[in-house]
Amino acid sequence: MNSKGLRELAIIIIITILGTYFFSYVAFIVFQNNYPSSLLTIWNHWDTVGYLDIAERGYSSTTVDERHLRIVFFPFYPFLIRLFAFVFKNYMLSALIVSNLAYAFSAYYLYKLVLVDYSKEDAIRAVVYLSIFPTSYFLHAAYTESAFLALTIGSFYYARKEKWFISSLVGMFACATRINGIVMIPALLTEYLLQRRFKISNIKRDILWIALVPFGFASYLIINYI
Repeated sequence: MNSKGLRELAIIIIITILGTYFFSYVAFIVFQNNYPSSLLTIWNHWDTVGYLDIAERGYSSTTVDERHLRIVFFPFYPFLIRLFAFVFKNYMLSALIVSNLAYAFSAYYLYKLVLVDYSKEDAIRAVVYLSIFPTSYFLHAAYTESAFLALTIGSFYYARKEKWFISSLVGMFACATRINGIVMIPALLTEYLLQRRFKISNIKRDILWIALVPFGFASYLIINYI
Protein backbone atom coordinates (compact mmCIF):
# COMPACT_ATOMS: atom_id res chain seq x y z
CA MET A 1 0.00 0.00 0.00
CA ASN A 2 1.47 3.38 -1.01
CA SER A 3 1.43 6.43 1.26
CA LYS A 4 -1.38 8.10 -0.70
CA GLY A 5 -3.64 5.07 -0.36
CA LEU A 6 -2.86 4.83 3.35
CA ARG A 7 -3.63 8.52 3.81
CA GLU A 8 -6.96 8.24 2.01
CA LEU A 9 -7.85 5.19 4.08
CA ALA A 10 -6.98 6.98 7.32
CA ILE A 11 -9.13 9.98 6.35
CA ILE A 12 -12.14 7.74 5.66
CA ILE A 13 -11.70 5.92 8.98
CA ILE A 14 -11.30 9.10 11.05
CA ILE A 15 -14.22 10.92 9.42
CA THR A 16 -16.46 7.88 9.82
CA ILE A 17 -15.66 7.39 13.50
CA LEU A 18 -15.96 11.07 14.44
CA GLY A 19 -19.07 11.50 12.31
CA THR A 20 -20.79 8.49 13.87
CA TYR A 21 -20.25 9.68 17.44
CA PHE A 22 -21.12 13.28 16.65
CA PHE A 23 -24.35 12.20 14.95
CA SER A 24 -25.24 9.90 17.87
CA TYR A 25 -24.75 12.75 20.36
CA VAL A 26 -26.90 15.15 18.33
CA ALA A 27 -29.56 12.49 17.72
CA PHE A 28 -29.78 11.76 21.44
CA ILE A 29 -30.38 15.44 22.21
CA VAL A 30 -33.02 15.74 19.47
CA PHE A 31 -34.99 12.59 20.29
CA GLN A 32 -34.61 12.60 24.07
CA ASN A 33 -34.90 16.38 24.44
CA ASN A 34 -32.09 16.17 26.95
CA TYR A 35 -28.31 16.16 27.13
CA PRO A 36 -26.60 12.81 27.86
CA SER A 37 -24.48 12.62 30.98
CA SER A 38 -21.73 11.07 28.88
CA LEU A 39 -21.15 9.97 25.30
CA LEU A 40 -20.45 6.49 26.69
CA THR A 41 -23.93 6.10 28.16
CA ILE A 42 -25.54 6.56 24.73
CA TRP A 43 -23.97 3.31 23.56
CA ASN A 44 -24.44 1.18 26.68
CA HIS A 45 -27.61 -0.70 25.74
CA TRP A 46 -28.95 -4.16 24.87
CA ASP A 47 -26.26 -6.79 24.19
CA THR A 48 -23.53 -4.34 25.21
CA VAL A 49 -24.57 -4.81 28.84
CA GLY A 50 -23.97 -8.56 28.52
CA TYR A 51 -20.56 -8.22 26.90
CA LEU A 52 -19.39 -5.72 29.52
CA ASP A 53 -20.65 -7.95 32.31
CA ILE A 54 -18.74 -10.95 30.96
CA ALA A 55 -15.61 -8.86 30.42
CA GLU A 56 -15.71 -7.60 34.00
CA ARG A 57 -17.03 -10.59 35.95
CA GLY A 58 -16.80 -13.62 33.66
CA TYR A 59 -19.47 -16.18 32.86
CA SER A 60 -19.72 -17.85 36.28
CA SER A 61 -20.19 -14.85 38.55
CA THR A 62 -23.40 -14.90 40.58
CA THR A 63 -23.66 -11.14 41.07
CA VAL A 64 -26.32 -10.77 38.37
CA ASP A 65 -29.69 -12.53 38.18
CA GLU A 66 -30.24 -14.91 35.27
CA ARG A 67 -26.50 -15.32 34.81
CA HIS A 68 -27.11 -18.37 32.62
CA LEU A 69 -28.40 -16.09 29.85
CA ARG A 70 -24.87 -14.73 29.40
CA ILE A 71 -23.73 -18.03 27.90
CA VAL A 72 -25.18 -17.06 24.51
CA PHE A 73 -22.34 -14.54 24.11
CA PHE A 74 -19.13 -15.83 22.54
CA PRO A 75 -15.89 -15.24 24.49
CA PHE A 76 -13.34 -13.49 22.26
CA TYR A 77 -14.86 -10.00 22.16
CA PRO A 78 -15.31 -9.73 25.96
CA PHE A 79 -11.77 -11.07 26.32
CA LEU A 80 -10.46 -8.18 24.20
CA ILE A 81 -12.49 -5.70 26.26
CA ARG A 82 -10.95 -7.05 29.45
CA LEU A 83 -7.44 -6.71 28.02
CA PHE A 84 -8.00 -3.06 27.12
CA ALA A 85 -9.68 -2.39 30.47
CA PHE A 86 -6.40 -3.18 32.20
CA VAL A 87 -5.03 -0.05 30.55
CA PHE A 88 -8.04 2.28 30.35
CA LYS A 89 -9.75 1.24 33.63
CA ASN A 90 -13.19 1.65 32.04
CA TYR A 91 -15.01 -1.27 30.46
CA MET A 92 -17.40 0.78 28.33
CA LEU A 93 -14.60 2.94 26.95
CA SER A 94 -12.49 -0.16 26.33
CA ALA A 95 -15.34 -1.83 24.43
CA LEU A 96 -15.72 1.16 22.11
CA ILE A 97 -11.97 1.34 21.56
CA VAL A 98 -11.89 -2.38 20.66
CA SER A 99 -14.82 -1.97 18.25
CA ASN A 100 -13.37 1.07 16.52
CA LEU A 101 -9.91 -0.44 16.21
CA ALA A 102 -11.60 -3.49 14.72
CA TYR A 103 -13.47 -1.24 12.28
CA ALA A 104 -10.14 0.32 11.27
CA PHE A 105 -8.66 -3.14 10.69
CA SER A 106 -11.77 -4.14 8.73
CA ALA A 107 -11.29 -1.16 6.43
CA TYR A 108 -7.55 -1.83 6.10
CA TYR A 109 -7.92 -5.50 5.22
CA LEU A 110 -10.88 -4.88 2.94
CA TYR A 111 -8.73 -2.39 1.05
CA LYS A 112 -5.87 -4.91 0.76
CA LEU A 113 -8.22 -7.75 -0.17
CA VAL A 114 -9.86 -5.78 -2.99
CA LEU A 115 -6.40 -4.77 -4.25
CA VAL A 116 -5.62 -8.44 -4.88
CA ASP A 117 -7.99 -8.39 -7.89
CA TYR A 118 -8.92 -4.78 -8.55
CA SER A 119 -7.59 -1.22 -8.69
CA LYS A 120 -6.83 1.19 -5.85
CA GLU A 121 -9.91 3.22 -6.77
CA ASP A 122 -12.11 0.14 -6.42
CA ALA A 123 -10.50 -0.66 -3.07
CA ILE A 124 -11.13 2.85 -1.72
CA ARG A 125 -14.69 2.74 -3.05
CA ALA A 126 -15.31 -0.57 -1.25
CA VAL A 127 -14.15 0.94 2.06
CA VAL A 128 -16.34 4.02 1.54
CA TYR A 129 -19.42 1.90 0.83
CA LEU A 130 -18.70 -0.24 3.88
CA SER A 131 -18.34 2.87 6.05
CA ILE A 132 -21.47 4.72 4.90
CA PHE A 133 -23.83 1.74 4.73
CA PRO A 134 -26.96 2.66 6.77
CA THR A 135 -26.31 0.03 9.48
CA SER A 136 -22.54 0.50 9.59
CA TYR A 137 -22.88 2.31 12.92
CA PHE A 138 -22.95 -1.19 14.44
CA LEU A 139 -19.24 -1.33 13.62
CA HIS A 140 -18.66 1.47 16.14
CA ALA A 141 -20.92 0.12 18.88
CA ALA A 142 -19.87 -2.24 21.68
CA TYR A 143 -20.98 -5.30 19.74
CA THR A 144 -19.08 -8.11 18.03
CA GLU A 145 -19.81 -6.99 14.45
CA SER A 146 -16.61 -5.05 13.80
CA ALA A 147 -14.34 -7.60 15.50
CA PHE A 148 -15.92 -10.44 13.56
CA LEU A 149 -15.72 -8.51 10.28
CA ALA A 150 -12.05 -7.63 10.81
CA LEU A 151 -11.13 -11.23 11.61
CA THR A 152 -13.15 -12.64 8.70
CA ILE A 153 -11.76 -10.26 6.09
CA GLY A 154 -8.26 -10.71 7.50
CA SER A 155 -8.59 -14.48 7.28
CA PHE A 156 -9.68 -14.31 3.64
CA TYR A 157 -6.90 -11.87 2.79
CA TYR A 158 -4.21 -14.19 4.15
CA ALA A 159 -5.92 -17.13 2.42
CA ARG A 160 -5.65 -15.30 -0.91
CA LYS A 161 -1.96 -14.76 -0.14
CA GLU A 162 -1.66 -18.51 0.62
CA LYS A 163 -0.53 -17.86 4.19
CA TRP A 164 -2.67 -20.67 5.53
CA PHE A 165 -1.42 -20.78 9.10
CA ILE A 166 -2.13 -17.08 9.67
CA SER A 167 -5.43 -17.31 7.79
CA SER A 168 -6.61 -20.27 9.86
CA LEU A 169 -5.43 -18.73 13.14
CA VAL A 170 -7.36 -15.53 12.43
CA GLY A 171 -10.32 -17.63 11.32
CA MET A 172 -10.17 -19.46 14.64
CA PHE A 173 -10.54 -16.16 16.51
CA ALA A 174 -13.46 -15.23 14.23
CA CYS A 175 -15.04 -18.54 15.19
CA ALA A 176 -14.64 -17.60 18.86
CA THR A 177 -16.34 -14.25 18.24
CA ARG A 178 -19.64 -15.20 16.59
CA ILE A 179 -21.44 -18.44 15.71
CA ASN A 180 -21.25 -17.40 12.03
CA GLY A 181 -17.52 -18.08 12.23
CA ILE A 182 -18.13 -21.80 11.81
CA VAL A 183 -18.83 -21.07 8.12
CA MET A 184 -15.15 -20.15 7.79
CA ILE A 185 -14.32 -23.86 7.63
CA PRO A 186 -16.03 -24.67 4.29
CA ALA A 187 -15.26 -21.18 2.96
CA LEU A 188 -11.51 -21.47 3.51
CA LEU A 189 -11.52 -25.06 2.33
CA THR A 190 -13.21 -23.99 -0.91
CA GLU A 191 -10.70 -21.17 -1.39
CA TYR A 192 -7.83 -23.60 -0.86
CA LEU A 193 -9.22 -26.07 -3.41
CA LEU A 194 -9.86 -23.29 -5.92
CA GLN A 195 -6.22 -22.26 -5.67
CA ARG A 196 -5.25 -25.91 -6.25
CA ARG A 197 -7.72 -26.22 -9.15
CA PHE A 198 -9.51 -29.01 -7.28
CA LYS A 199 -6.69 -31.45 -8.12
CA ILE A 200 -5.74 -33.94 -5.41
CA SER A 201 -2.15 -33.95 -6.65
CA ASN A 202 -1.87 -30.21 -5.89
CA ILE A 203 -3.03 -30.52 -2.28
CA LYS A 204 -0.28 -30.08 0.30
CA ARG A 205 -0.05 -30.52 4.03
CA ASP A 206 -0.78 -26.83 4.60
CA ILE A 207 -4.47 -27.68 4.10
CA LEU A 208 -4.36 -29.13 7.61
CA TRP A 209 -4.01 -25.64 9.10
CA ILE A 210 -7.71 -25.08 8.34
CA ALA A 211 -8.43 -27.57 11.12
CA LEU A 212 -7.45 -24.78 13.55
CA VAL A 213 -10.64 -22.84 12.77
CA PRO A 214 -13.15 -25.00 14.74
CA PHE A 215 -11.03 -24.64 17.89
CA GLY A 216 -12.55 -21.16 18.22
CA PHE A 217 -16.01 -22.69 18.43
CA ALA A 218 -14.62 -25.40 20.74
CA SER A 219 -13.58 -22.69 23.22
CA TYR A 220 -17.21 -21.59 23.41
CA LEU A 221 -18.39 -25.19 23.92
CA ILE A 222 -15.84 -25.69 26.70
CA ILE A 223 -17.17 -22.59 28.46
CA ASN A 224 -20.68 -24.00 28.11
CA TYR A 225 -19.53 -27.29 29.61
CA ILE A 226 -17.78 -25.65 32.55
